Amino acid sequence: MTRLDTIFSLIEQCDIFADIGTDHGLIAKAALAFSKKVIASDISEKCLEKAKKLLQASENTEFIVSDGLKNFNENPCIISICGMGGHTIKDILTDYFSKNKTAILILQPQNDVHLLREFLVKNNYTITHDVAAREKKKFYCILKAVPGVDKLDSQQILFGKFYKHKSLILKEKLQYNLARLKTYTLFDGKITQKNEDLINLVKEALTWQE
Repeated sequence: MTRLDTIFSLIEQCDIFADIGTDHGLIAKAALAFSKKVIASDISEKCLEKAKKLLQASENTEFIVSDGLKNFNENPCIISICGMGGHTIKDILTDYFSKNKTAILILQPQNDVHLLREFLVKNNYTITHDVAAREKKKFYCILKAVPGVDKLDSQQILFGKFYKHKSLILKEKLQYNLARLKTYTLFDGKITQKNEDLINLVKEALTWQE
């Protein structure tokens, strides 16, 4: 499935769904079929206008200009944060976790997904879905997490909680990462020890996809 189709498939019935960084409002629109109320939020008023145009006919949608969830007066039962960097998502969740840890999370970082896996576990969230998706030539990871104690080993942090489960897209993603790592060489053509270690880890992960 594509990135958006994968995100859509993780939405479930809820009272209040919040889409943080909503931009065009596509995720918020998909959530309308499952939610009593959808909050579409963006830090940019200009970006939020795109969502308003798409969702203007909906009566159960609220639009909020906000940095993360800082301007929210209600507590959503599902929060989606997609299309941002892993560090930015972590910062948003750090602020949210200082007040509440009850929402189901749907996250799609543009990078540093390992950072989010580790962060979620440390904050007593259980990852229920850890899915690789592909859109054109780019790979993405989409996470769904719920409150609860979880434990991941170092390989699961790096490659996904379910990296031992066969997945064609995950296999292609690992193969792509392996090829890319092999291009990172010094001036003399040698691979650094750090990259050599990473290459061996990716090779080990790939054995589960054979």
